Amino acid sequence: MKSLIITLLYIFLSAASFLIAQDSTALEVKVEEMVSQLPRSEITSGIFYEQVPTYVPYEYFDGDNLGDSIYFSPERFGLAYQMLYYSHQDPPSDPDPSEVEDIIQLHESNEVVHLGALFYKYHKIKEEAQANNWLDWDGSYFYDQSPSDISLYEERTLWAASVMTEYAKGPDVSFAVDPDLFFTNQTIDWNSLEVDLSDGQGWQSIGQNQVLNTSYTHLDSVYLVKLRMQAGQGNWVQAQTPLMVYVAGPKGLGFFPVEPDGLIRLGERDTFSLSTPCCDLSGDQERLRSLCKERRIVPDRLDKNVVVKNGIEIFYWLNESSCEVPCHSKPLIIVEGFDPNEVYGYDIVFKDHNDARGLLHRRYELEDILNTYVYEEGYDVYFINFGYENNTQSIEDNAEWLKMAINEINNLKADCGSVENNVVIGASMGGLVSRWALSDMEEDGQDHETELFISFDSPLKGANVPIGYQGFVKGLAGTKIFGKPLRNKVSKLKHGEWTLQTPAAKQMLIYNRFATSRSETSASTLSTFYEDFQEKFSQKELSIPHLALSNGSVLNEGQGFSNSEVLLNRIESIAYITEALQGF
Repeated sequence: MKSLIITLLYIFLSAASFLIAQDSTALEVKVEEMVSQLPRSEITSGIFYEQVPTYVPYEYFDGDNLGDSIYFSPERFGLAYQMLYYSHQDPPSDPDPSEVEDIIQLHESNEVVHLGALFYKYHKIKEEAQANNWLDWDGSYFYDQSPSDISLYEERTLWAASVMTEYAKGPDVSFAVDPDLFFTNQTIDWNSLEVDLSDGQGWQSIGQNQVLNTSYTHLDSVYLVKLRMQAGQGNWVQAQTPLMVYVAGPKGLGFFPVEPDGLIRLGERDTFSLSTPCCDLSGDQERLRSLCKERRIVPDRLDKNVVVKNGIEIFYWLNESSCEVPCHSKPLIIVEGFDPNEVYGYDIVFKDHNDARGLLHRRYELEDILNTYVYEEGYDVYFINFGYENNTQSIEDNAEWLKMAINEINNLKADCGSVENNVVIGASMGGLVSRWALSDMEEDGQDHETELFISFDSPLKGANVPIGYQGFVKGLAGTKIFGKPLRNKVSKLKHGEWTLQTPAAKQMLIYNRFATSRSETSASTLSTFYEDFQEKFSQKELSIPHLALSNGSVLNEGQGFSNSEVLLNRIESIAYITEALQGF
């Protein structure tokens, strides 16, 4: 259900950007102006973190932490460099960011994988400043209110490394350190620089422009390349960056190709051509037209003229190792979750998506990426994608479509002479849909031929999206600007209202502010849909094992707020919006 919370946050940010951002530089200018009254004499590093928006939270990249998400890619490297460049208190002597982008692009197609690094001391406002009231805000500027004997700032270290290309053709790969891609306001000890290429050789010394050659055993795998050096007083700083080592072939990257082998569509379809302007879609395709305008949905490359409107798509990847001729034999079925914005498609399985690796293309805590193990176990992979109109419909309705999909897969399997059982994985809402479908099939005497069901981050006992967030959407959407509700100006805000009122959202949310049109907000009223669904869902028993996994926080941190804490203040927000609109 995290996707619903992310959707709401996205709506807030979109609404704010519509109202206060007049051009791409407005946010940077606003942030710089807000902190312009803070003293700078104690910023001896010459770099002030809060002077620019935090596009890359590089306080996590301190040379010490190496968690799953603590890594740099070429894109993140370039963005972090821009932040550093514009955080300088004096005109920077470093190269212009556009020059750095050119250098990165130059290395993308190089046969040698070049490594670059950022090594900086910078100053950041202390974390305890807000709690201790060391900052004063007058509505336009921040002012320093810290005691005279206490500095408002603390000095921190940034050490981040990145390969300049995310893919390398294997098995033999060459690496080099390019001094032109090492940016710093410190002294780099080149003699202590070491690299671990994840090739089993451990740490090796590497000098400027020195080329290291290695050979990787597992192709179509992601390797974490680590770079470290001594940073004074015997302390080491280290960083990591992922590199996909692939074998060139007709099917692309991975034991399973990024692109599926085929697609089966069940249900009502829509014709939709890339050459057709969004505004020219027929009137009965309003939802499709809206998604088209936002580029949320495009024709599948397997059939450029068709998308499923109300139904289901089954994308499949066949395992070439399971038989001489690839055939449907041992299904691993992945069921998508709540996706009101049509963000996720089949590419979420193996392909990088929104700067995140595909679900089966991640290493997790394994020696190799999950893709490798799935392939070696002989599984065929199936991804169930709901149609753009019914992916937010009730759990029961989508379960009916999933039952059809499972029967279709079982028929294909039978045609190949396979007697292997299925494994079904439901992500988020997909876990609820899967359990309902499998249980229904058992009740109806249908053999789902499934031996294991795994739900991943599914709200089995309901989703708790703060009622204040929901109320904020409802109130802000109805707020009138120049006589018209804000929902008429900000399409994503209107879409947010619609999302919270969809049958699936009502069933999953423990409390739903849109459960009633009345002003009554008692717990029993706001949980009507949820309680009705839970009463039926709790009776959906399974005869097969059900493993329930929770993703949680990849940083092992809490939510950042306590019970009853004010997260957003609608009154203050409206006042700010009104003030901002005076400049229109």
